Amino acid sequence: MARAVERIKIRADLREVDRVLALLRKALRRWKIDEEDGFKLELSLYEICVNIILYAYPERRGLVEIRFWTEANRFQIEVRDRGVPFDPRSLVPPD
Repeated sequence: MARAVERIKIRADLREVDRVLALLRKALRRWKIDEEDGFKLELSLYEICVNIILYAYPERRGLVEIRFWTEANRFQIEVRDRGVPFDPRSLVPPD
């Protein structure tokens, strides 16, 4: 059974990312996630949020929703937005 730990909704604005990371750090401490794994999670969430903010909403501001929870002895993160869809398979591979 999943149990919601934390939930935050932010404006798609780079100034909001610090709020998300602060909430993540709090959740990581609560569940005693080791420093190395915590750093990887923080870096990943930072990159996800920044990419959504910069590319999902090119002409308007939107919202980004983030949830953290534990399930089956694993720390889970879910990020949702309603921005422009992105399909990495549509890109031409670099030389």
